[in-house]
Amino acid sequence: RQLNLEGCRVVDAFEGQFAFVAVTAREEREAALLTGSCEMKDSPETSVVLAVLDATNRWIARSE
Repeated sequence: RQLNLEGCRVVDAFEGQFAFVAVTAREEREAALLTGSCEMKDSPETSVVLAVLDATNRWIARSE
């Protein structure tokens, strides 16, 4: 398994800011583009990490 962070953006929406990330997950020959988001409440770094976890949790749940 391999994960690559493709990019991150801060998006203004709904009277707040959100971290939005794209992660590519590879397993053998298959690849999937995963997305995640998190409202920016604390630091930008924490929000990005939580957005990555949001994206990868779906991938892990799909693999089970």
